Amino acid sequence: MKLVAKTFYALENVLAKELEDLGAKDIQVGNRVVEYTGDKELMYRSNLWLRTAISVLVPIEKFKFKDEQDFKRKLSNLSFNKYMQLNKTFAIKGAVNSKLFSHSHYPMLLLKDAIADYFNDKYGQRPSVELKTPHVLFDLHIAENDCTISLNSSGAPLFQRGYRKSTGEAPLNEAVAAGLILMSDWDQKSNFIDPFCGSGTIPIEAGLIANGIPPQIARRKYSFMYWPDYDRNLWETVFKSAPAQPKRDLKFEIIGSDIDQDVIQKARNNMKALPLGKTVSIVCRDFKDAD
Repeated sequence: MKLVAKTFYALENVLAKELEDLGAKDIQVGNRVVEYTGDKELMYRSNLWLRTAISVLVPIEKFKFKDEQDFKRKLSNLSFNKYMQLNKTFAIKGAVNSKLFSHSHYPMLLLKDAIADYFNDKYGQRPSVELKTPHVLFDLHIAENDCTISLNSSGAPLFQRGYRKSTGEAPLNEAVAAGLILMSDWDQKSNFIDPFCGSGTIPIEAGLIANGIPPQIARRKYSFMYWPDYDRNLWETVFKSAPAQPKRDLKFEIIGSDIDQDVIQKARNNMKALPLGKTVSIVCRDFKDAD
């Protein structure tokens, strides 16, 4: 199975190393993406374990088209019941860069209509579109006359870990925070100190890394759970095999601090959803008072 993990600019090589550690094959680094191959289990593990990914896509259809009418015709030939069920909601996202369309959003509307028409023709009913929290999320990528349709197996972006209850102003993205830590060459032997931790994103991500706990340990929903071929037993095996308890003695300290007591309390509240125990300390103090 071909898989595509999306990430932020400059984190591609970090993500590629994560995938290599997971056992991915045929890894190819692109612009904000890393392509690789693996089975369904690896797709599940990618969603659970990747710290710097935004989402994991599964390409399902790829074709060339001559013009708008040809694009519509090829969409009409696809069997969408292989990818979703009538009672599931769906949405379309993606990127279109083609002179064949005057508006970049138009091909997404055509795909939406093709899906709705397919189910209406086959079952006499149309599935519902849900823009905010769809069960099934299609990703449409068009570059001139090359079209790739993928299923977004993650659904909500993977940086939405599920542990963040509250934030301060301009909180740092979790995937970016994890990327910065992984790029820092921290040896996980010396103390880790963030003297401007805000709502705790960096020390919390450092704690997850140091304890070998997957970043999505607090998350419960992914789009792949709504696919017709979802294997609940396989997912439960993958999830239950992941460490969910902190290590007893890390031999070093992870400390986050900030001068704002309110934001420190938010950081502590965020930590309560995670199995980090006492391996991460969040304290209120001025930077100049840090040791």
